[in-house]
Parts: sequence; structure tokens; C-alpha cells
Amino acid sequence: MPTPTTILLVDDEQMIRDLGCAVLTRAGYRILTADDGQHAVEVFEREWHNIALVILDVTMPRMSGSDASRHMIRIDPNVRVLFSTGFAADDLSELDGSQGLLSKPYRPQELVAAVRAALTITPQPVG
Repeated sequence: MPTPTTILLVDDEQMIRDLGCAVLTRAGYRILTADDGQHAVEVFEREWHNIALVILDVTMPRMSGSDASRHMIRIDPNVRVLFSTGFAADDLSELDGSQGLLSKPYRPQELVAAVRAALTITPQPVG
């Protein structure tokens, strides 16, 4: 049996993490979670070689999603990041390495579809 694809799900809202974890686990993924950008970077430092995708909330305490993403890119320039936000965000130019933007609140099927799409996009070199 193949090893499930690992996703790091980062959101400061417990309910979003719980929902995302449940939905993505049912879809066959292995989920790691973090509750803010700083915690996400710490998890990524330990597990980056196993993580296929990071779902990263844009606005969080301690460290924003875009700052966390920049730290992750230094560790692994090929990291795939799917940003999520509850705010209108028309400009993704400052979101380096973005594989897309998922608007919250999202439905379970939207989350799974966005993850599948992010995992099939050919990564673009950063910089």
C-alpha cells in the first residue's frame, strides 16, 4: 500500500483545522497541522522532506502566511503552497510559490479539489 501524500494544514482557527483535517484524511491524505505561521515553519523544518503541499492561511498571529511561506522556500525552494484566506485577495504577487488561493469558508469538495489541483500543477521556480 502506498504511503499517503502528506499535507501541512496551517490555520489559526481550530474549527478550520479540524474540518480540513477530517475532510483531507477522508480523501486519503496524511495531515500535519500548525496553528500559526511560526509553528508551521517549525513543523516544516522537521518534516519538509515528507510534505507534498502546505495549505497556509494568509492572515495569522505571530507570523503571516506570506512570511511563513518565505521561510519554507528557503528550506525547500520547490515547496508547494496553497494559500487560504477569508478576505478578498486579488493580488497574489506577494505570495511567493503560490499554487493557488482558496477562499474561506470553503466547502469540503472545494478543499479537496483545490488540493488535487495544487498537487498536479507544475511548480514554478521562485525568484
